[in-house]
Amino acid sequence: MHRFLPALFLRQGGKPISVEVNHRPRTRGQSHYGMANRLWIGLVDTFGVAWLQRRVKHPRIVEEKNNEN
Repeated sequence: MHRFLPALFLRQGGKPISVEVNHRPRTRGQSHYGMANRLWIGLVDTFGVAWLQRRVKHPRIVEEKNNEN
């Protein structure tokens, strides 16, 4: 669910930042990641994030009534 963290931080008032990283070319083999297999994992994560957001507990504000009789 890491792919949704920036959006979740923004929703809560945070400010995500980007940091430059050093990319190195592949020296051996072939990548096993592609659009088809990553798409399904992203969709599953979308449902997971939606489920987690529905479970967030929001504090209930209860006003006290003064019983002045």
